[in-house]
Amino acid sequence: GASGIGEACAQAYAHAGASVFVMDVNAERLAACLQKLGNAHDGFAGNVAARTDVEAAMRKMVHTFGKIDVIHNNAGIGHPSQTLDET
Repeated sequence: GASGIGEACAQAYAHAGASVFVMDVNAERLAACLQKLGNAHDGFAGNVAARTDVEAAMRKMVHTFGKIDVIHNNAGIGHPSQTLDET
């Protein structure tokens, strides 16, 4: 989420007024992305293919923002296919 299409989407959401939470496996890239987005946003360094990382990121996101209105999955992985709450 902190580079390429993911970063561009995060910037577009932030520009539109959203509070954005970004997850990226690369902590340095994530920090640079969050610095560009500004203080109203947050993130988590982790691997979206690791269930424990995703669960930790979701807990942090809900703790930070109180709720989730929209999820944008840009990781390009989806096997095996699961429902959104299981993803």
